[in-house]
Amino acid sequence: MENRNTPRQLERPRDSSRNPLTRVILIAAAAVVLVIAGVGIIFAVGGGEEDTVTYVYEVSGTAETAHISYNVGTDKLTEVPDAALPWRQSITDSAGWAGIRVKSGTDTGKITCRILLGGKVVDEETAIGSATCTYAD
Repeated sequence: MENRNTPRQLERPRDSSRNPLTRVILIAAAAVVLVIAGVGIIFAVGGGEEDTVTYVYEVSGTAETAHISYNVGTDKLTEVPDAALPWRQSITDSAGWAGIRVKSGTDTGKITCRILLGGKVVDEETAIGSATCTYAD
């Protein structure tokens, strides 16, 4: 039986920071945390994904309608048969390429296609019957 009146010597806890293996593990863990934080910051400011832009397609002409075919990048071609003029469509994408082909509802009518990027016209064509506009950055 232990005597309660006798002071016990407490064992001193080991200082784990003096162990070389512990130091290596702590440094490696800190490096991993810094790398993960850096990647998170890159994605937060947009460096990890492509920037998107808004393309605006406009079609006008002397005819009341037009057949419109448009796409952005390699995405599927979208067709709008018998679109009432004037016609306008906005598409936000990161493709870097846009195209539109329009055919007047009357083969003799003037037709104009236009692609705008950031409010500025990047391509425009006016022709009799049909017109094509493209943009690539």
